[in-house]
Amino acid sequence: MEEPVLRRPVDSRQQKAIVVEDEKSAPAVEAILDRLRNLRDLEIPLNVVDLVLIPACHVLPSQTGGRSIVLGITMTAPGFGMGELLQAAAAERLRGIPGVDDVEILLVLDPPWDGRRMSEAGRLQLGIL
Repeated sequence: MEEPVLRRPVDSRQQKAIVVEDEKSAPAVEAILDRLRNLRDLEIPLNVVDLVLIPACHVLPSQTGGRSIVLGITMTAPGFGMGELLQAAAAERLRGIPGVDDVEILLVLDPPWDGRRMSEAGRLQLGIL
């Protein structure tokens, strides 16, 4: 399998962080987002999708005919020290997607997260819209 290169989203407020390498991988995108909508940040009571904590993701064909997911995940506060828990929880959720053979979760701290990236749904849930 080729070495994954995480691409940064053009506009993180529009959730353009997911890169699909081929058409057969496209259905995995909704499954990824659905699984990650159940993963809450450890500090702010929102899911990682609405907080836009996914700065990059690749869905690649695997050598066995399935799909491989390489996902970058960031944190609202890098000094919080819970990055490994967030990585493990994300990996667990994504491994349950049918047809996914391999999952790699990378902690991405640059660029740092800031609240302006939050989705409109997230802002509504926190009452800041």
